This record gives sequence, structure tokens and C-alpha cells, in this order.
Amino acid sequence: MKSKSWIPLIVLLVLVAVPALAGGGECTGKKEARPAQTASKAHGCTADTQYCLNTMATKLKNKGWVGIELDVDVTSGAMTVTRVEHGSPALEAGMRKGDQTRAAIVSEAMAMASVQGLEGLSIGRLATKVGMSKSGLFGHFGSKHALQLAVLEEIVARFIDEVIRPALAVRSGEERLRTLIENWLQWDAHGVPSGGCPLTAAANELDAQPGPLRDYIANQQRDWLDCIQRIVGKVVKEGRFRADLDIEQVAFEIHGIGLAHHLTAWLLGDNKARERALTALERVIDNARAKSIH
Repeated sequence: MKSKSWIPLIVLLVLVAVPALAGGGECTGKKEARPAQTASKAHGCTADTQYCLNTMATKLKNKGWVGIELDVDVTSGAMTVTRVEHGSPALEAGMRKGDQTRAAIVSEAMAMASVQGLEGLSIGRLATKVGMSKSGLFGHFGSKHALQLAVLEEIVARFIDEVIRPALAVRSGEERLRTLIENWLQWDAHGVPSGGCPLTAAANELDAQPGPLRDYIANQQRDWLDCIQRIVGKVVKEGRFRADLDIEQVAFEIHGIGLAHHLTAWLLGDNKARERALTALERVIDNARAKSIH
């Protein structure tokens, strides 16, 4: 059973308020507000309806009406955007009709790509998984390339939410660094139903394939390295790491630990991969310490 309702912004703000990030500028900068979404603004929301609602709540606070109509399933509570008013704040914020359906497609495609790779995405099998016709599914994206990009954007959005944001809530730079890498290892093991960290898998798949997808994943990897560097720099400023520390080298080594974990855990099936990765991380941290801390 479904019912339609116009959602006033004041109710929206109560339902979807977003907690502020803690702990300064590391890993936030211009990328803090889920950069993947702005990358494809012309295509509407590519992650989930909840994120779009969050975006409106942030951008349009105290602006009055929103301009969307939702179908609400009273049994499950699921919401699907059925209409977006022309010229409305909702349209400006990126809401599009059918956003929940698109989100379900992207989520299923992400799980498929984590095992089969982006090139292995099959429109036919994906349509069967989500209970749609091929033409109906294709209508949400327009091309396989657009679907692949939407998958990458959703992966990045989830990575930020599950790996980076929780780490930024930790005040101590050294503990923030540990939390960041522990979250990354956890994400690699369990962040997607199967296949390990899909960003690592995508980087391996696309590294020799020039084009927009490779450019996108390369930029995200640069941002990730920059994130690690910023947190290492914070530890230096706090006096826990040496003042003359080569921050880029430390970030390179820490990044290498995560990549080694992925290979060892998924390809070699080593159940001690996490333990070995954390041991390697502590060695890098110990080597970086200021002499007075040893």
C-alpha cells in the first residue's frame, strides 16, 4: 500500500539531519561533501535517495518548500521520488524521478562489479537481479559507460562514509591515522558483499585503459593519498612524528600496506592478512616517531 505526500523542508531537516565532521581539515577540503555526487550532477543523484535528501537539507535550510512528491510504502517505509517540480529546490539539488530505483540498480551493480569487474557488468543479468527489463534499466543511465561511472561514484561515496568520516572524528592525529587504516582494512574485508575493496579492484582493472573511467579512479586515488598525507602531517604538527619526516614517503608506504593486504587476503587467502598489515603499520609509525617519543 502506498500513499503520496508533499514533504515540507522542516520535516525533511528533522528526518535527515547530517552530523558535522569533526577534527579539522584533513581529508575534507573541497572534497568533503561526497565528491562523487558533484561529478555527475547533470545525471541527477547517482547514489541514493537519502543522500539527495541530505543534500537538500544542507543546501536549502530555512528556504521553505522542497518541491518533490514521494510514493511511501507504508509497510517498508521505502520512498520513491515520483515527481519533481520544475524550478524547485529539489530539482536544483539533483533529485530526479525514480531515484530509489536507480539507487537499487547501482547498489546491485556495485556488488556485481566487485567480483566481475566494471567490464563484466552485464545489463541483462543486472536487469534480472533488480527485476526490470533491459530497456527499463538502460533508461536510467543511457549507456554502459554511465552505469560504470555511477558505480564508481557510489563506491567512492560509501568509502568516504565508512572509512574516512569515522576517522576524522578521532581528535589525536596518530589515532586518527590508525583508525583510518583500520577502517580501510575493514572495508577491504567487508565493505562490499564480495570481492574486497572495489576501488583497488577498479584501479587494477583500469590502470592500462585510458579514458574517463581511468581518469576518475586515478583522481580518487590521488585524493586518497593526499588524505593519508594530511593526517600524517597532522601527527607531525602535534610533535608525535619527526619534524623532518618525508610525509609523502610515509603515505606511500601506508598505501602499500593496504594494497598488500588486498592481494594477500583475497588472492592468497591468508587469514592473517589483517594482522600482518597492522604490524606493518605500527612499524611505519614507530619509524616515523620523534626521538623524544621513543
